[in-house]
Amino acid sequence: MITLNDLHDLGFEVEKNYPHDHFITNRLIKGCIRIEKTWDELQNHKQVSCEIQIDDGEWRNLESLEDLKNLDRILN
Repeated sequence: MITLNDLHDLGFEVEKNYPHDHFITNRLIKGCIRIEKTWDELQNHKQVSCEIQIDDGEWRNLESLEDLKNLDRILN
C-alpha cells in the first residue's frame, strides 16, 4: 500500500481533499501524474482505492510504490 507519506516524500502535493458519504479522498499531483487515494472512515480508514492518472486522461489502478517511482522517474 502506498501511504500519503510515500507520496509526499516523492514530491506529490495535495491538490484536493474532500469527504463524500463515509469516504475521504485525497487528490495529489506532481507534473503530469495525479493520484487519488480513497479511505473508508467506517472501516478504520481502510484504503478503498488508489488510482493514477497520466495526462492522457485514463485512470489506472496503482498497485505498488515501486511502480509509482518508476513512472515518476520516466514521466517527470
